[in-house]
Amino acid sequence: MSHEARQQAEAEVMGDLLDIEQQEAALVFAAWEQGLACEHRSDISPLALLQVRLITVPRAPDGPSSPERAGYNLIGGW
Repeated sequence: MSHEARQQAEAEVMGDLLDIEQQEAALVFAAWEQGLACEHRSDISPLALLQVRLITVPRAPDGPSSPERAGYNLIGGW
């Protein structure tokens, strides 16, 4: 397996794992709503717990116009 193919396969597996952990977190939240005693696993991904997904995008060709903007790259922003 080539390096690129291995990276692609790893990314797919990690995405699948995040999806499963998000489903698990949703089940815990549903249990809480029903008054059941339930806790999240201590090793759950913070992304799964918060129900968010990290998206990596290529850097814009132009650099930030100020030091304040250097730390932020919001999708759909500036």
